[in-house]
Amino acid sequence: MINSWTGFQPLREVWLGAPWSEAWADIICYRKQDQDNIRNIIELTNNQLSAFQNIMESDGIIVRRPNMPDPEEVFLRWKEYKEYFETMLKQPIKATGDFGKFKRELQLFFATADGEKTKPQMNPRDDFFVYGNTLYVFLPYCNAMAWWGETLEQYIRNGYDVRFFGPLSHEKYHVDVWNGAVPPSVVRLGKKVIVELSKESIENAETGPPGMFTLAKALEHQYGADVFISDSPDDRHGDGQFAVLRPGTALTSKSRTDLYDETFPGWNFIQHEPEYLSLSQKQRDEIDKLRFVKGNIEAWIGDITETFFDVNVLVKDPENVYVSNKPPKSLGSNYTKVPWKYRWFWDGGLHCITLDINREGKQEDYFAS
Repeated sequence: MINSWTGFQPLREVWLGAPWSEAWADIICYRKQDQDNIRNIIELTNNQLSAFQNIMESDGIIVRRPNMPDPEEVFLRWKEYKEYFETMLKQPIKATGDFGKFKRELQLFFATADGEKTKPQMNPRDDFFVYGNTLYVFLPYCNAMAWWGETLEQYIRNGYDVRFFGPLSHEKYHVDVWNGAVPPSVVRLGKKVIVELSKESIENAETGPPGMFTLAKALEHQYGADVFISDSPDDRHGDGQFAVLRPGTALTSKSRTDLYDETFPGWNFIQHEPEYLSLSQKQRDEIDKLRFVKGNIEAWIGDITETFFDVNVLVKDPENVYVSNKPPKSLGSNYTKVPWKYRWFWDGGLHCITLDINREGKQEDYFAS
């Protein structure tokens, strides 16, 4: 079911991301050492994601996962995956009749491909957005179906509202009005929705990426949402700086709190310092070693110096929250600490790697005067 008006109403169904399978390691990386490293990271990442899945399922939450077949299965089912890979790699795959040659050709393409395009579906929050009973998909259709096809087809068959707004692969039908839509910077608060944009983006609304403004209009027209465009000092994802725990209480970075005084009058803000700033040099060196990637997939790992994992939490309900690090004593909620060491590699906290597709409740007005 698709029903999600806030980030804090009781969670009933969630998507949880996934990396490429270990079988792709020899294709993703060229050097033997890099292949071994990425294979090890994928294995341990999957172990921790499975642990998180078990935690949520034991709490009665339905967990959906993506699925990218291994290279041999893609080879055997090439007609199904052809558009995805050729869109990602921007050129046709020729060796489709011999598996060995097929692997070598893919390896060569991965070595030179744009790392942003070869990212696995670790952070579905970057590419999907849910408000009310609608799922907005900002990926090209073939990309969304490659990873999430089984789940999306089930939703569509059941009559749920799934809208594909990502650019289509055919140049003639490119949908550029959604360019620049950044779902992680949208805060859902029932009837009120806050869209965080930098001052530059707001000033350049007429000439810059119109995606966020188009999304705001869609929410207003379809659901009568009260959309507020908030001026943020940078282009960082809002969910790495701000998290509503329950009506009247939010977890926020110290650098952002003063921005919300006018937007959230009378609210209690629990301030937090970024985890990275408190790490010792030895701990930072260990993280740098973990983030060994260079070259073709360096874009996967992001910039951890600006990522705030402590605020990037997944709220189970107004009384409970999933965290990856010990929260402040003033949190006021019960919390479950989830083992998620590989946030440092994938540049995604618990909020990034999940998509809360169904929460119990309806559209409420938490700011009624």
